[in-house]
Amino acid sequence: MTQEPPGKSPREPDPSDPAWVDHILDQLTSRPMPAGPEVAGSPPTEDSDADAVPEPPAHDAAHVEEPPAEEPSPPPQPPLHPAPPASRPAAPEEAPAAADPGLLDELLSPDPESPTAPPDDPGPPPDVPAARLDFQLSDETQAELRNALDARALSTISGDRIRHELHRIFDEAESLAALRLAEDPGVLSAIHPALSVRHISITPPSASPDPLVWVSALVWPLTASGAAAFAARVNAPADWSRAIADTTRLVSRMPQLDEPHLPPSRVCALLDGLAPGALAAAGMLGSRAAGEYIQRYLDAWWSVAPILRGTDLLELGVPAGPAVGELLRALRQARLDGITHTRQDEEDLVKNWSTTQT
Repeated sequence: MTQEPPGKSPREPDPSDPAWVDHILDQLTSRPMPAGPEVAGSPPTEDSDADAVPEPPAHDAAHVEEPPAEEPSPPPQPPLHPAPPASRPAAPEEAPAAADPGLLDELLSPDPESPTAPPDDPGPPPDVPAARLDFQLSDETQAELRNALDARALSTISGDRIRHELHRIFDEAESLAALRLAEDPGVLSAIHPALSVRHISITPPSASPDPLVWVSALVWPLTASGAAAFAARVNAPADWSRAIADTTRLVSRMPQLDEPHLPPSRVCALLDGLAPGALAAAGMLGSRAAGEYIQRYLDAWWSVAPILRGTDLLELGVPAGPAVGELLRALRQARLDGITHTRQDEEDLVKNWSTTQT
């Protein structure tokens, strides 16, 4: 048996041995590959024909040919299936660590250790609320959350940030479940002591309701001063402020909307000008009678208008000024209640009004 070149030791080819693969890769990256149709490990012959098929390298482990002195070749090697390191698929990059998400994000992020999560499921992205997947918070997470709330950590978070997190909850299809998940450990009461969702038993009928419906529903049980304090805490913008203020107005008018057989003009007088979110919340949370009035108002009554316009009233002799607005409102009420139906009916009503002013 021939001797291995100095500095070399015979190695038994073993494709399953990582050390062998590394050895082969070292050989490939440290030695130039033969040019032409020649195969590594098979020295070129002078009398070989260009069209001849080269002989495959010998793989006899008991006999290792001594490489030519002038150009040593690598030892016999099995076919390599692994690609060189440069072409190996890179390991998937881990997502960069997010900034401190705040308590609401911590609350609404799914817990990968939750017993309700599939054991082999890596879990959803961190921004998927737990309520959407019906996950539960682990005992450890709940304990840490309560410790943070006891330390009044939420008071250090800006109103804009709290409002943004609430808005994200309102955009969810399972908004009510997420709000209940936030209420149990005391997150809602940390925003405002009277804030709760225990009075909400149904969700808005729309699959993706206006977020202001949830704003109005949240402040429904609050007093006027409590609602104003909540608006200040979340630094409410104009649309939130309007929905909150109109909700308190509407709550004070609910006893009147509970009365039976109200004429449409009376219902419109109670509801005109209020924010749609407040009206929708009242339809959810008010009495059945109030809900029916509100539904008819939204379906038809709010859009009823008289046939005559302001210019028509001036032509009929009504003086310019507040009287024009008063007459237009009276004409709308008459049309809502079925007193007038045609243009002539409205002109007759205006003429009757004019005779009472002389």
